[in-house]
Amino acid sequence: MAPRRSHRKSRTGCIQCKQRRVKCDEQVPRCQNCISRNTGCSYNFVRACSTSPSVAEDGSCTDSTSARGHISADLGSIYSRYYSSQPVTKLMRLRELELMHHYATSTCETMAQHETDLDVWKRSIPAEAFKHEFLMDGIMALASLHIALHRPSNRWTYTELAVQYQASGLREFKATLNGIKEENCHALFGFSLIITVLAFAFPECYGDQHLVTPRDSIISIFELLRGVRAIKTSSHGSLRGGQMKALFNYPRPYMDPEDDEDVEALLKLRQRTDQLGKDVHPEKHNIYLSAIDCLEKSFGEIVGLPERGAGAIVAWPVMVPDDLMILFKEGDPLAMLILVHYGVLLLHVHNQWWGKNFGVRLIRHTSEALHQINPEWSSCCEWARNKAAVVSELS
Repeated sequence: MAPRRSHRKSRTGCIQCKQRRVKCDEQVPRCQNCISRNTGCSYNFVRACSTSPSVAEDGSCTDSTSARGHISADLGSIYSRYYSSQPVTKLMRLRELELMHHYATSTCETMAQHETDLDVWKRSIPAEAFKHEFLMDGIMALASLHIALHRPSNRWTYTELAVQYQASGLREFKATLNGIKEENCHALFGFSLIITVLAFAFPECYGDQHLVTPRDSIISIFELLRGVRAIKTSSHGSLRGGQMKALFNYPRPYMDPEDDEDVEALLKLRQRTDQLGKDVHPEKHNIYLSAIDCLEKSFGEIVGLPERGAGAIVAWPVMVPDDLMILFKEGDPLAMLILVHYGVLLLHVHNQWWGKNFGVRLIRHTSEALHQINPEWSSCCEWARNKAAVVSELS
């Protein structure tokens, strides 16, 4: 049976009708005004495909939902499932001017972790965007989402724009990845950082609608950051010696975590891993230990270099073995417990607009999943749940 189409009207009308100051009939997937003018319609800018989508000749998915509908649970591949039927039109140029102004005067400063890398976000990345349209799309998406989270009354309008620009940028980005070279590696690296930040930020934009679970979000982020690692590996010298070197060339001192509760929790995690390691394959045991080593290092870097804390936190998925995420996808309890501890690291970026509530959601959701597997695992999550409760009360 075909799914029933929702007849509930939008509260705002499509973006193009609002810009022309005409009444919108609010029909999806494309309003009548946009059809008659043969222009792109924001109601049709993005489709979330089902598990086995079919794609029409115009690039749209035949089995899809609107941007405000349900999003596919397979977030690991969700970014490859967005399709925009129309490119950005001239009708959006005023909006683009607004977005670029917002990025240059506000968003870029929130991305910098220190004065040394502010210049990268304020000058180097925009300069690369003039040469690579996919990076310009990334900047527009980032500014759109930043505005969405600071203007609740217009949240959906700017969230829709963010998804549209992300979809547009991802198409060219994927094509360009097939030929990484000196001329494009900086733009590719900049865009990969931006879409990772977007993956952290999108769940907060959807708020209480729970369109995407924390599990799906973290899997997507791991896969996106794996792409960052691939670009860094293939263009290591160019990136470290080029205009984005400030993102790499800084000391990373290691210190022991200062919080006694953190130290005790990490010690208990290692002890439980060693205890369970007696009954698992040595290779699997080493995956756990390697991930815990990276956790301890990241906690130590937050203490030793607090102004670069966000970088150390986001970098953790890049450092851990890829097999850890495979175990997490399979519902491995110890891998899930390690991700609960990573959630505590994410609480340190709770005050960043793009990291708001991400750690809290990850801790709560994964702790509940562990409890369903076996209630005995709940005691291992108590430290993390208490940390998340404190952060939630203070925010």
